[in-house]
Amino acid sequence: MPLYLYVCEACGFSMDVSHGLSEGFSEPCEGCGGVMRKNYGTIQLSAGATPSRMKERPVEEITPEEAVRRHQKLSSNNGVA
Repeated sequence: MPLYLYVCEACGFSMDVSHGLSEGFSEPCEGCGGVMRKNYGTIQLSAGATPSRMKERPVEEITPEEAVRRHQKLSSNNGVA
């Protein structure tokens, strides 16, 4: 079965889900309960955009607990990180 990357629209939590081509995934986010959407592609970063220079860790590395904290922070700041 193919493996798909799903990302929460609200907090950015991501997870890999294995399901058939004609199937879908409709479970809520483990971190905040938000809507999970399939990620259809990736971006390529330049050599200067290393993780050590990024403000926050990449989405693929956050835990459910950190996803909740991000969601609460965005909610309390009117969407401003």
